[in-house]
Order: sequence, then C-alpha cells, then structure tokens
Amino acid sequence: MENLKKKAMILIADSGSTKADWVIIDGEEVFEKITTKGLNPYFETNESVYEILMNTTAWNPHKEKIKQVYFYGAGCSSEARCAMIAQNIQKCFSNAQVFVDHDMLGAALSVCKSAAGIVCILGTGSNCCYFDGQKITDTIGGMGYVVGDEASGAYFGKRLLRDYSYEKLPEDIRQDLEFEFDISREIIIKKVYVEGRPSSYLASFMPFIGKHREQPYVRRLLKAGLGDFLDTNVIYYPDHQQVPVHFVGSIGYYFEDLLREVSEHREIQIGKIIKKPIFGLVDFFKANPK
Repeated sequence: MENLKKKAMILIADSGSTKADWVIIDGEEVFEKITTKGLNPYFETNESVYEILMNTTAWNPHKEKIKQVYFYGAGCSSEARCAMIAQNIQKCFSNAQVFVDHDMLGAALSVCKSAAGIVCILGTGSNCCYFDGQKITDTIGGMGYVVGDEASGAYFGKRLLRDYSYEKLPEDIRQDLEFEFDISREIIIKKVYVEGRPSSYLASFMPFIGKHREQPYVRRLLKAGLGDFLDTNVIYYPDHQQVPVHFVGSIGYYFEDLLREVSEHREIQIGKIIKKPIFGLVDFFKANPK
C-alpha cells in the first residue's frame, strides 16, 4: 500500500455489486458519506462507470482537494478490471493518486486491522480469504452465483425461487410471495436468463426471506446455506479453529443468531460481524496516516 501524506484528504470506497459506500476524510475529520450504485467491472462498462462517477455531485466541493482514492470493489480481481475502474476514477479526480483492489482486502483491513484472521463476505455474493495481518495469502470462493456464492443473497434467493417453481414452498409463504411480487415461472426465467444483473435480482428476495425468518422452512433454508458456506469455504483453512473468523455483509449481520449457531457446531471462533466494512476502513486509515 502506498504511503499517505499525513492530513491529506482521501476518498475511501467499498463497493459491492449493488451499492458502493464512499467516505471522504481529512486526517481525523470525516467530510462526506456518499452512496452510489455498485461499480462491479463484471457488470458495468467503461461508459456506465464514468457516468455513475460524474453524475455524483456530493463530492464536488472536495474534488480538487482529494489527493488519494482507495477503492475496494467486488469484481476487481484482475489487473485489467482494476485498471478499468482506476482509469475512470482518475478522470473524475484528476489531482488524486488512485489505488484499486478487491473488496476482500477492504473487508480484511476493516475487521482485522493488522491481526491474522479468516474474513468472509456474505452479501449479494459471498467470498472468503485468509489475511495474515498484512496481506491476503489465500482465497477460496468467489465463483459467482451460478457455481458458488454459498450463503449469499443470490444463493438464498435462487433456492427460494427454485422451491417456488417446483411447488415446494409452504402454502402461506407461497401466497405471501405472490402477493408481494409480480412472479411466475416465465418472469423468473426472463429475469435470470435474459435481463442483466441476475444475482441482484435473486438477492432482492432477502428482505422477504428475513420477514419469514421464524418460519421452520426459512430457518432450515438459512441454516443449511450458512452451514454450506462454512463447510465449503471456512473449513478449507487448516487453522480455522485457531484464528477468529470475521463476517462482513448483510447476511451475517441480520442472521447473526443462526450464523453463531451453525458456527458453534463446527467449533469455529467468531470474530467481528459487521454489516458494512466502510467505517472499519475509515478507522484503519485514520490509525495509519503513513
């Protein structure tokens, strides 16, 4: 990581596939907290990324004074994808040095700071890595909603819609689903296989799942998915019972009780469970004005 000049105004971002959180800080002072559409290079083009950045006016009063931009984003998993995001940020913030990396690193810095740990993201998608206190040394998961993404919003939404399509939902849940959503087999097929951003569509059913969390069907669904994530990802690491396992994202945050239950059965030591990594990142940069 490049050194920061003390007191330099910097812009920090954590981006998922759906939303991106941005914070401007100057030393100890927080100037702005901004939310934009997520900038995932798998789903966005050069043109759409540039448009999102340039149409965000909240940071305009500070644009010329921002000297560094640190962007941690879903989909920023190769040099080419990082470069695409970085080039467009550079166009928007011409006076700044721009650093782009994967959202896993942002999550690790947020919850681990300089300590070792296993870091898990459970949001629209899911991912898992080992952080040695300075860098990510091993990553598993991140295969997307078709192959992987265990315990993600897309994963649970996919299973809900599968059971709906196969007429396996409990009757009260099926009726409520049809009451709240314009839904049919044809609509599901169109949304998932024809229109863009299917993972976001699948994850959009998480509030509905959360509403019915006390239903036996939903509890089984959630516990099975969380257990699948732990068995597929976390237990992969030989010392998963010796270091804390941290969770970042809305799934772990809102279903913490079930996450702790399935983790306890596997003797996994839970560390932090937070909804968003952005404020932990702010604390990290405040504590490390290099």
